Amino acid sequence: MEANSAEFIALIHRMVGIRARISLFMPMDLKQLQQEITRAVHDGKPGAPNFANFFSLSVALLRQESGLTMTEIAQLLQVPQSSATRIVDDMVARGDLERKQDSNDRRVIRILLSDEGLLLFRASNHFLQRRVNRVLDAFKANERTQLLDYMHRVADALELEAAELELGDAIEKVTIRKGEKT
Repeated sequence: MEANSAEFIALIHRMVGIRARISLFMPMDLKQLQQEITRAVHDGKPGAPNFANFFSLSVALLRQESGLTMTEIAQLLQVPQSSATRIVDDMVARGDLERKQDSNDRRVIRILLSDEGLLLFRASNHFLQRRVNRVLDAFKANERTQLLDYMHRVADALELEAAELELGDAIEKVTIRKGEKT
């Protein structure tokens, strides 16, 4: 079952990325997670991060080794860049994220997970792992495999839908621009 649950976690990470693109809601008891992670990582300090934002950012940052720009973070979190800057400033102040200059363009600042942020992500992922294991306990081994297959199909379909929505939005913007020029 460990192997199956690890694959489910990878799939959930994938779905978190998809969620940012098409505004899906991934149900999770964030209050319990926040309390547990605050105790485990932040020693109960006030000002623990918003875990929906933190988890989405962490998954994206782990996929993108070079980090993300503020524009990319604003798009990921679906907030204005000024709000993304405040969110990142808070996480940098807590030590969860760090800023680094881009190696190719010194004008560009990239946001990365700090060592403490990685620890926080691992703790939240451990919480998620326990939740997934509890859910999977209700299934037989063959049912877990079948469910995983179905969830992959759902994720594939959602990614395709997101790509089509993004393409449609791009086409609409080009059409509007052409209409403005004439």
